[in-house]
Amino acid sequence: MADSLDATPVAPGRQRATPSVPGPRRASSAAPGRRRAVSRHKRTRRVPTGRRALVELGLPALVLAALVAAIVALWSVPGERTGPLPAGVTLAGSIATVVLVLPVARLSGVGVPGAVLAAAFAALAPPAVAAARVGVPEHLAVVALLAAVLLLAIRYSPRVTLPIAALLAAAATALSPLALAAAPFLARQALTRLRRRHRIPTLPLAGAIYFAGTAAGWALLSLNSEAAPVAGAATAADWVTTFPAGAVAAVAALAFGLVDRSLRPLAGFALTVLVLSFWPDGDESTRLTVLLTPALAILVGAALDRILRWTRGRTLPTIAAVIAAALVVSSGAAASVAAAVTSENRSSEPAAPGPSSTTPAPTASPRATPAPGAAARAAVGAELAQNPRLALSPGARALLTDGAVDRRIPVVLAQLLSRHDVTVADFPAADGDDPSARRRVFVTQLDGEQLGTGGASMTALTSFLAALTGDFTVESVTVTGDGVLATFPTAPAD
Repeated sequence: MADSLDATPVAPGRQRATPSVPGPRRASSAAPGRRRAVSRHKRTRRVPTGRRALVELGLPALVLAALVAAIVALWSVPGERTGPLPAGVTLAGSIATVVLVLPVARLSGVGVPGAVLAAAFAALAPPAVAAARVGVPEHLAVVALLAAVLLLAIRYSPRVTLPIAALLAAAATALSPLALAAAPFLARQALTRLRRRHRIPTLPLAGAIYFAGTAAGWALLSLNSEAAPVAGAATAADWVTTFPAGAVAAVAALAFGLVDRSLRPLAGFALTVLVLSFWPDGDESTRLTVLLTPALAILVGAALDRILRWTRGRTLPTIAAVIAAALVVSSGAAASVAAAVTSENRSSEPAAPGPSSTTPAPTASPRATPAPGAAARAAVGAELAQNPRLALSPGARALLTDGAVDRRIPVVLAQLLSRHDVTVADFPAADGDDPSARRRVFVTQLDGEQLGTGGASMTALTSFLAALTGDFTVESVTVTGDGVLATFPTAPAD
């Protein structure tokens, strides 16, 4: 029977089917999943071309160019420019902030319309335009924070970008302690970007860089930690009075960001800064506005982006959302232009001293402007030294009561004492000047707060000094770690 089966004829051209015998599987040339991993690493982001390039690259570039031109035009209007930072540095910081807002919004998943709205909101909001004329360190701190967020969002090795981002965040916190509120947001972004196998060596390194850089910056910049907390609503009042539409849009976007999971870290940072604006920095507006505006701008742009996605395919809701966003931005731009025109007209008019003017009025008191001579200066100085709101070092008191201080300084101090408690450490003699009529005053405390870089009292004092006009215009204002040194122009001793 077996022989007959083996002898079964096979049709020509066909082979006998042989039973398959399971054997050892050949080793694969690559480990499972290796090919997918390789293809994933080779995946790159394509550069848009044609019409898509015009929408994603050309339109944002044109908008940024127009916004930069608007910032420069509004900043160039004659008016007061105060603060410890040079005016050019402040302008550069404001421009860099707006330029960085757009790519940060795009890399955060916001579409082109939302990113454009974010940049326009950050550039044209009246509180931000007014803050651009005050040179506070937060202008540099917010640029460093945005650059750190940008590094964490780009498609590059986080083992390289994360330490650099930590260094930038440390620089921001060293310049402005308020930037410490961004630490949780940045930590969340870093944790999301890193894979688990890279977290152990990279995260401790970035944390060490951040804390060491912050501590070193605070030590070098003589951080003032003795400022008394103040409760108030200066920042919120500034936004509501100058930009009501933007304030409403910002609050709505902030609430939306707290609900949206992807926007929650950024909304948490904005909410933290907003809480700090009520306490302990309730009397401060400029520094908090500089930090708050980019975060609110990105949240407003993200809210518009989500609305446009929800209304895709429905024409009327989409048009309504775009018109509402345009009205918010246009109202801010109109308010900023109106404020700039008012400032220009005010600066072109001759100064008219009065009770509400920041320029000391020589006729406000019978003895406000002394008669020529050292004896008259000594009499005015002795009267001023009795003011309970003025604290003088022994050396400064002797110079003031001896009539060795320029006649303009007691007038300015009298005007300042009507609003603040002032501590004067010295009336230093300028090089080449007559020491019997010193034209420099060194103030170390205002309202009991030690003056230092970035403090609210320092900003108030430098703003007051920079606003002086006429015979009382200061020649220079120098901010040090110990106080503010104001120098008046050379004038006759009397």
